[in-house]
Amino acid sequence: MSQQAFDRFLRGEDRLARLLCALPAHTPSAEFEAAFARAARAAQAQRDAIRTETAPGQAAASGPATLDGTRLDAIPSAFEPPASLETSFLKMAASIESAQAPRRDAILNGIAHGDS
Repeated sequence: MSQQAFDRFLRGEDRLARLLCALPAHTPSAEFEAAFARAARAAQAQRDAIRTETAPGQAAASGPATLDGTRLDAIPSAFEPPASLETSFLKMAASIESAQAPRRDAILNGIAHGDS
């Protein structure tokens, strides 16, 4: 895409931009909004508790946020990833891992030999 075409898109002057602007706004389900509000309140309560319990200069304890004894990561997600996403993610992770392996091995060998 050329810079000129991109600028037209940003100004809403091309067909795709007009179609996107014409789409109705997404409204989350009431269940999702309630789960989000509970998660936000629990995260705020945890942050407030850490602030009051942690003395200056003392490290704060970390742990999963909870709401009424329920871990927030246990709240069901409205997003269900496609099965193909896992395969492509693992392939990308393996590619990154193999690209970083020589550098990581060199650093670990240097540390093992006393280099800093």
